[in-house]
Amino acid sequence: MRRISDYTKECDTKDNIEFPEFTIIPGTSNVMFSAPHTYQHKRNLKFKPKDMGTLTIIRILKCLTNAHIIYTNKKIDYDPNYDKDNIYQHYLSKYIKENKIEYLIDIHGSKKTKNFEIEIVTNNLKNINYDHELLDNI
Repeated sequence: MRRISDYTKECDTKDNIEFPEFTIIPGTSNVMFSAPHTYQHKRNLKFKPKDMGTLTIIRILKCLTNAHIIYTNKKIDYDPNYDKDNIYQHYLSKYIKENKIEYLIDIHGSKKTKNFEIEIVTNNLKNINYDHELLDNI
């Protein structure tokens, strides 16, 4: 059985875009995966734990799909999804526009107490341009 680290090494690239708090690894598809909580982050003045396994998940998705990925690479003093107008959101938005990304998929962990393994959130279909067929296909 192959180790995950051996598998993802095959997809490593020297084209990584490194920032002090996050990393972007370019792909060739029109899809981007985001893992904003791969390390602890602060929300409402309290640090929240990292979402275990999300970095591994998006690295594997990168290998399988050649999608673009972005993830935090250290403990940060803000929540990339929750806090408005932060550097993660700024560069993510800029990258999406410059690279004609059509789909952004945010990867998060979940508490064991939740009664789901996967949850698809579309903001009442707004985030997928009200495309009912796309949601059905997902």
